[in-house]
Amino acid sequence: MQLGRLLRSSSLQAALGFGVGGVAFAVGNLLLARALPVSEYGKYSLAVALFNTFWMTAPLGFDEGSLRRHSRLGLRAFARVTLSGGGVALLAALVGRLVYQLDLATLGFLAAAIMAAGYGAMASALLRRTGAQTSALAVNNSANWAVIVCGAVSLLLALKTAELALIGLVVGVSLGAIGGWLQARRLQARSDEVHEDVPLNEALNFVSILAAGAVIVQLERLVAPKVLGVEALANFAVLASVALFPFRMLRSGVGFSLAPKLRRAATIAERNRIIVHEIGAVVAVLSVASLAVMVVAPPLTEQLTSGKYQLSLALVAAACLNGAAKVLTGLPRAFITASGTSADLRALNWQSWLMIVCSGGGAWLGAQVNLTGLVLGAGLGAILGALPSLQLARQVLRRSEESLSDARPEELPPGGVVAAKSEV
Repeated sequence: MQLGRLLRSSSLQAALGFGVGGVAFAVGNLLLARALPVSEYGKYSLAVALFNTFWMTAPLGFDEGSLRRHSRLGLRAFARVTLSGGGVALLAALVGRLVYQLDLATLGFLAAAIMAAGYGAMASALLRRTGAQTSALAVNNSANWAVIVCGAVSLLLALKTAELALIGLVVGVSLGAIGGWLQARRLQARSDEVHEDVPLNEALNFVSILAAGAVIVQLERLVAPKVLGVEALANFAVLASVALFPFRMLRSGVGFSLAPKLRRAATIAERNRIIVHEIGAVVAVLSVASLAVMVVAPPLTEQLTSGKYQLSLALVAAACLNGAAKVLTGLPRAFITASGTSADLRALNWQSWLMIVCSGGGAWLGAQVNLTGLVLGAGLGAILGALPSLQLARQVLRRSEESLSDARPEELPPGGVVAAKSEV
């Protein structure tokens, strides 16, 4: 694949956008790892893991549902995300307290960040839907820039507690949500699209799917402190910052851009070109990223943390396999979200949780050996658990081709071929 065509991949472009923020997040985390005691950095890492696990469900699925429909961003949406975000924030705080025994201050920062992220997710969905990808990426990356600022300040001032970093998380997410909401409202005012509410049952399907996606990405952070202890969590957080973040940015890019792009495809031929191009771009980037991480991650970690954390080559190799597996398992969700029916979304729902069970089981078995085993086991389990959703995505794409050949042109709704097979 030529470099020019590779760079035109929407998934890669979104991944590069996430990657810029991801670099800021990774460097900020490494600075915090260097500045904070292991126990404080472990607490911060656990709070971030809980934030990343719960914030995607704060809008109760109405953000993802709006990618399939043209729901309005207004007072009703604000009230809805306030109620749903508050409930999700409370649930996250309860998990943090009962399962991980986090202190009340940390739980307060966690809850505030989740609620702010819920507002940002609603705005980001409208921005994505209207093609304002740069603005949507800015909303999603707002917290990352706060993390690097807090990491630098913690190192310069020799701060030894995690509170500043958590405050920075809240401030960064809040600023992104406010800016995103204002920009989305301006675009909405200039748009002539007909608004349509997202049915509750469809939104709830997305809640479960999004929750499963968040858990699969954060699974190692959630398992490590319970099985191997807080020191293992701190080591994994450093590993994630230098070895896993390129893969997670690519996974985020695939989910961020591919489904809306497939929805806008006007013909089956156009859709197939998008799919082939995006898969080729993803595989090429995975290969390059794996090689780069294997070479750079161990010496970079030792240098940036002044030898406080050291990564073995085996651990980094396990991280590359884990990251590549999770990128590839994210592709079926994008295909099914764009082209599937309500029944397909329900099937994807339980299949997503099957992947969690398999990945969690693999992580637990691998953790009986060490952290390397945990990371490797989680990746292999994710691949095994994704097989049903890969088969479902194949069926969905084949079915949409067959239905197009039988449909008369006047039967096809606005939005192209992808919309033609949607029951919802």
